[in-house]
Amino acid sequence: MYALVDFIDEKEKSKDGTIPCEIVRFSWLSSEQATCSWPGKYSYASAFNKAKIPGPNWRSCPVKVKFISDQLGLVQEQRDKFLDKSKVDTSMDEQRVRKKQSLAQLEISSGSESDSPVRHQTGMQRIVLPDLPIILMTSASTVGATASEIALEIEKEILRKVKMLINKVDGLTIEVRGLKVASNNVAEEEFVNVSSLPVKTVEAVNNYDVYLQTEGATKKVAAIIAKVGGTSIKDATERVLARIFSNSLAVEYNWRGTLYKDKPSKLPLKEKENILNLIRTSARIITCGRGTDHEIEVAIKNWLKNAKARRDAGVTLSVTEAVD
Repeated sequence: MYALVDFIDEKEKSKDGTIPCEIVRFSWLSSEQATCSWPGKYSYASAFNKAKIPGPNWRSCPVKVKFISDQLGLVQEQRDKFLDKSKVDTSMDEQRVRKKQSLAQLEISSGSESDSPVRHQTGMQRIVLPDLPIILMTSASTVGATASEIALEIEKEILRKVKMLINKVDGLTIEVRGLKVASNNVAEEEFVNVSSLPVKTVEAVNNYDVYLQTEGATKKVAAIIAKVGGTSIKDATERVLARIFSNSLAVEYNWRGTLYKDKPSKLPLKEKENILNLIRTSARIITCGRGTDHEIEVAIKNWLKNAKARRDAGVTLSVTEAVD
């Protein structure tokens, strides 16, 4: 954190009577914020840039804190504003001095005498920093608090605002997701191939993979399939797969394909690139563009691995219903 301070005692040493101001590290201030450890003008730049801890050779200077922030840019902006205002004050002072000089000369030339001697002054620069409230210090709990307590309050305020920002972003994400699905809304009856989903045979999978080679087919079909929704990459991918494949067909596939001697072999789904592209496109529409190829691939592998359990559970449920 950073602070903009007045070095009060330096006013007497200044030739023009100004109060020097400087940006310092917040850790250089005392707990009461009444003094500041100063490394010296020749060591200041290095100590500031490296955020050095005050050493035994540093001088303790009385200061008046004008501004505090965890953003250096804000402190620099405030310092520039104070200096700009000081220039205006200086200009006004010089005008008042010139006016007094003119009046004094007029009195002398007219022979008038004054009880007090006329003092001829020259223009001087005068930097007076106005008292401004310290930012982020509006809470009543910070009144009379130590530097560590104030820093803790600032951290709490920053975390609160970050949480508010995250909530707003999450809300916007949900709205954008809905707008994307709505903008891609296509009636299913416009595509005969969509109404035939989920596919139930290997031949139908091969035919569908060929159909998706048609220009624009993947984008339009994905817009319809994305209506299944989902709360995450995994959930969206699984919902999309369930929309495309029946469980009885999914048991015949795995990712790479496997040959068995004593039982039916597994077909490689990874060779159906057009269908995989459809799955990726649909899942990303649901999740507003999120999801890497690897994340979607992992979700597909897990879904295929559990296809038999889902199929068997469906058969068991059907038998039970029939008995009932």
